[in-house]
Amino acid sequence: NILAMDMKRLQAQLRQVPEGAAVTIRRVLPDTVEIVFTRRRPFYRHFSNGSFRLLDEAGRELGRREQAPPGLVPLRGNETDMAAIAPYARELRPLRGRIEYVAWSEPRGIELKLLDAAEVFYPGENAFAGKIGHYFRIKGRLGLDAGVQRVDLRIPGRIYFELHEEPQGES
Repeated sequence: NILAMDMKRLQAQLRQVPEGAAVTIRRVLPDTVEIVFTRRRPFYRHFSNGSFRLLDEAGRELGRREQAPPGLVPLRGNETDMAAIAPYARELRPLRGRIEYVAWSEPRGIELKLLDAAEVFYPGENAFAGKIGHYFRIKGRLGLDAGVQRVDLRIPGRIYFELHEEPQGES
């Protein structure tokens, strides 16, 4: 009898499924119970203990794989670092296919390395793609093409550079 079914208990049980972000249940009379899952999708991957952990945008683990799934944002660091990075998924999404890795660096915050750039970026807390795009638009005019190691974009309207160390003495 679907009228006697404990829908709250069933919903609580179904919420335990790690891949489910949300679940809704409704009775469709006379004899059907409709269950709709909203699936969590992997966004990040983190290599640990010989396998890749798959994490959603909130940093919740969805499972493990032996091979690195394509298209996921690679994370570096420990559990605390991953928890600090997870809230920035919205900012990382437009750069997703270009990211070599994302890490957390105290006191700078997000550390972002792109596949197509030699530099490591510290983009701050918002507008990652816009700030990095602006940097690439003016990079050629700066005359620092091969010398930039790190780019700090945390302060609006400013770009700070850390250059590769030059060898000392004569060579």
